[in-house]
Amino acid sequence: MRKFFVLLLGILMLTGCFYDNKEITDDKNSESDVNDKEVINEESGSITCSLYSKDVVNNYELTSTYIINYTGEFVDSVNTKEVVDSNVSSILDTLEETLSSTYNASNEAYGGYIYKITRSDTQVVSDVYIDYEKMNLEQFVIDQPVLKSYMKDGKLTVEGIKSIYTSMGATCN
Repeated sequence: MRKFFVLLLGILMLTGCFYDNKEITDDKNSESDVNDKEVINEESGSITCSLYSKDVVNNYELTSTYIINYTGEFVDSVNTKEVVDSNVSSILDTLEETLSSTYNASNEAYGGYIYKITRSDTQVVSDVYIDYEKMNLEQFVIDQPVLKSYMKDGKLTVEGIKSIYTSMGATCN
């Protein structure tokens, strides 16, 4: 069971996000800023990855949806909804507590995280939004050096994050 929590937390720290495809609005793209900058026509969009796993030994099911929002070859943000179903309250208790403390610590250390964890009798739902443009990726890669291979020019690549998800067994469209 510990292996499950370690794997889940590693994945969630990098990829967690709000499922409702949160839009980021601020003043950095005001009309005067656009007029002062060269306009670069880069494709933007989103890719959805899905994952389902069932652990009969530890009695839980995990359903995950990851929405990767990108511009060009780089990830802008990721919206994730992780749902863990179990009738074992100790699993849900541990998961809820661990997720909350992990996301709080990650946001304090790197920024860019918005998260909400909800709990019912048989389920923990983790909705997390990571804005990679606001996250301190330089420090994150120092602390998690394995992620360096998924980066280019100091940014997380779409192909990199897709390979992380597919290596976990997710399918991406």
